[in-house]
Amino acid sequence: MVKGTVDYIGLNHYSSSYVGNNKACKPDSWWSDSCTFSTHTSIDGKLIGPQAESDWLYVYPQGIRGCLNWIDKRYNHPIVYVFENGVSVPHENELPIAQALNDTFRIDFYKGYIQNALDAITIDGVDLRGYFGWSFMDNFEWADGYSTRFGMTYVDYKDNQRRYVKDSLVWYSQFTRTGLFDAPIVNPDRQ
Repeated sequence: MVKGTVDYIGLNHYSSSYVGNNKACKPDSWWSDSCTFSTHTSIDGKLIGPQAESDWLYVYPQGIRGCLNWIDKRYNHPIVYVFENGVSVPHENELPIAQALNDTFRIDFYKGYIQNALDAITIDGVDLRGYFGWSFMDNFEWADGYSTRFGMTYVDYKDNQRRYVKDSLVWYSQFTRTGLFDAPIVNPDRQ
């Protein structure tokens, strides 16, 4: 690709996998034509990271930095935006609202992924211009419907879709204003 031929590259990044060559491959669809296999466990059987509620999503913050660096090298240092990056908290949909609002799993996810995105900019020189967490509020999640939550705002589907601020939204808002990773979280919806 010639520099200047792309306005920007948009990336949705949630998880990472170990990928290897599938030597027995006989491609018969767009899914198998790469002749690779992927797994969330290493050769010694260790998971790449903690599993989220979604069975395909494992937390591996270093993966976003690796992906951003690959894009940077492959496409000759383009402008990049991360349009989606987020996580579903294990068993969040089954928790009482008061407990679901205390979503430290999601906060830790964002801290790790944002730090790695910042490292890609400041250490590696990637031209990352924007980052957007997914999602502002719980919503319909493709094949999982309303049973899996990615939002930083809790939507009570049983009570006229009333909304409650999760700790992750308080953290994310504070971080975007101050740049501080460890500011105290004071959530008015949990008082």
